[in-house]
Amino acid sequence: MTRKKVLIVDDNEPLCTTILELLSLRGFDGVAAYDGQEALQVLRVDENFGLILLDILMPVMDGMQFVENMRQEFPRLFESIPIVMLSAIADHITTPEWAKEKIKKPVTTSQLLEMVEQYCQGPA
Repeated sequence: MTRKKVLIVDDNEPLCTTILELLSLRGFDGVAAYDGQEALQVLRVDENFGLILLDILMPVMDGMQFVENMRQEFPRLFESIPIVMLSAIADHITTPEWAKEKIKKPVTTSQLLEMVEQYCQGPA
């Protein structure tokens, strides 16, 4: 089975580093992008993601703008890669139709790993 990766789209670099380390310890691969524009560049090079963890409030291109751009540029990927909204404002907004779920930061380690295993179908 090809190992699917997790794309973490969040402008909080320490959080991204922590998530990448947790994923690695559990046998998952991850790639961090620090805004939506960088995430689109990642998808142009590598489409093999099993999950996108997406923050909403980011500079350059926020999470909502990323989703709209992804939907237009990568319609097949938009339909096939689950997107989980991971945001401090999750409690204050309605879950968008494109989000499989929304999780309020700070996320617990067990919550994060359970979600990744669910969407990426367990460690390789």
